[in-house]
Amino acid sequence: MARKILQLFHKSFHNINQAALILALFTLLVQLTGLIRDRLLAGHIGPGPILDLYNAAFPIPDLIFALGASVVSVTILMPFLAESMREENDMAKTRHFLNTIFTTFFGGMILVSIVIGILMPWLVKFVAPGFSPEMLHELILLSRIMLLSPILLGLSNLVGTITQLHKKFFVFAMSPVLYNVGIIIGILFLYPIMGVKGLIIGVIIGALLHFLMQIPVIIMQKLVPRFVWRIDWRLVWHVISISIPRTFTLSCNQIAILIFYALASKMSSGSISIFKFALTLQLVPISIIGTSYAVAAFPNLVEYFTTGKHEQFLDSIIMPARRIIFWSIPITVLFIVLRAQIVRVILGVGQFSWSDTRLVAASMGILVIGVTAQSMINLVVRAYYAAGRTWRPLLMNAGGVIFEIILALTFIKIYKISPGIRDWFDHIMRVSNVEGAEVILIVLAFMLGTVFNYLILWYAFKREFLRERRVLISTTIWQSIIASLGIGAIAYVMLQLLDNIFNINTFWGVFAQGFIAGIIAICFGILILILMKNEEILSLLNRFFKKKETL
Repeated sequence: MARKILQLFHKSFHNINQAALILALFTLLVQLTGLIRDRLLAGHIGPGPILDLYNAAFPIPDLIFALGASVVSVTILMPFLAESMREENDMAKTRHFLNTIFTTFFGGMILVSIVIGILMPWLVKFVAPGFSPEMLHELILLSRIMLLSPILLGLSNLVGTITQLHKKFFVFAMSPVLYNVGIIIGILFLYPIMGVKGLIIGVIIGALLHFLMQIPVIIMQKLVPRFVWRIDWRLVWHVISISIPRTFTLSCNQIAILIFYALASKMSSGSISIFKFALTLQLVPISIIGTSYAVAAFPNLVEYFTTGKHEQFLDSIIMPARRIIFWSIPITVLFIVLRAQIVRVILGVGQFSWSDTRLVAASMGILVIGVTAQSMINLVVRAYYAAGRTWRPLLMNAGGVIFEIILALTFIKIYKISPGIRDWFDHIMRVSNVEGAEVILIVLAFMLGTVFNYLILWYAFKREFLRERRVLISTTIWQSIIASLGIGAIAYVMLQLLDNIFNINTFWGVFAQGFIAGIIAICFGILILILMKNEEILSLLNRFFKKKETL
């Protein structure tokens, strides 16, 4: 067993489909541990002041991470490292580059964290203006402790560039699992002793494990970064100038989340937690599908673009795009139909009430509509970064964020001043007479902004890169939509039939109802795709049976 694990540490995955499969499998493990984490948070604490405090401690450190750690992100550093490793056989230039970036990043993050820690009493008022003075006082301490997180995760990003460049996707994919393990340790062992501070310390433990997981790879590659006194500031500024668009792109997302948290803090207690739970559940299909293909494709995109292989560069975008669309549309429909069962099975325990379930289910049902858009954004943005055109994603993302914020403020205003629209909206969302239903308006704005962001980004990408290239994905889209409609219809019918068979007031009853309905619906969808001779499903089945024959 130990030998097999060591082999995975050494193994490089060069095929995109193979790498995406490995990343998807481990991303599934990440999401499973993440769901366990959220189930423990929901059951032990539940949406309310304590969990709102915990979630509100993240935006400021996350914004610092976006502003500072993006300089050492994989998408920025990989092209530099790839070029230096091709130019220098003795790796001297690569080591010089890593040492310079490591020294400036670590020193800069320490300095920024000290300054932000001093300013924290003023900054938290922007994050949670609806909190009481007592909660704000507690939030100051929690946010200061959390400042360790961007430092550790930034260092992990730096060494993760080496991991991905050498295509050690097992190590890269395992790091987030350990991050969740650290948080789970905080929930189970530290929270009963230390309260909400124990939860935050669990996050720091997870960030440390995330970093330490990748150390063996950089040791094996003899690329352990070291502090240096003589810094090549021209090199540092060159990297920073390239990373500025990506920095602001990530910052836009974090600023949007910060503003949404601020809006939610003025709503019913637990609204921040409801929003965060829905976002986490939405990330499951995005991470498994969109992120897996985007991460797997990025090293090849960098290689093909830097070596002038334009056609291979485009192929490395179109193929993952087809796979993302093929998988994400059916999963979106399935998540919408089974939203109540998913939320009840994952979160419906202990302190998590039926009203909480209805709010999270409604929010998740809206958010998953944007799964395909968000997954494609992950791919297209990486394609721009591989091509060195980092400003375009910034402009598009900023436009999407501004659109989100305007929509959120408009929706909240209309919801408050128009009782008729409020009652209609609550009825449509199936949250009538549920306190705190206005948080769904933030979710709706977030989803529409994501879709808008994708549409303008894909339009710009086609004009810049695919003007003379036919993108043959319309057949995949229509076949996926038809199969998805069949999956959704069968899942809905099966839920009604199984409602009278299982006791849906129990965990196992709800689980059996949702699981059986989902499996039957998926099998029906596969049958539809086979009858339509869908290229993706036939290729998958051929690989499966071919592998089975070799066994």
